[in-house]
Amino acid sequence: MAGDKMAPFRWKVVCFAIALLATLPIASFSQTSVSATINGIVTDQSGAVVPGVKITVTNIGTRQVFTTTTNASGYYVVPNLPPGVYDLQRAQPVNGQ
Repeated sequence: MAGDKMAPFRWKVVCFAIALLATLPIASFSQTSVSATINGIVTDQSGAVVPGVKITVTNIGTRQVFTTTTNASGYYVVPNLPPGVYDLQRAQPVNGQ
């Protein structure tokens, strides 16, 4: 008789465990974020790298703006961009070159 009274409880525990295990892949997948990075090197007409150039990246859909400046090697990176279409603009070098 004791076994008969425990059977519904065990069934509930087994069902709960199966349901919990079934949701684990969904929960871990939902934590995945999608982002992109834009990077490059700014050069002048002669091919020389240009440091200190302000780079502005604008998401066309949301109008969200991201900025960075080229380093001494003319390299820039704009990380962690959400998905979208972007417009990239450059300004004159900060140091006036």
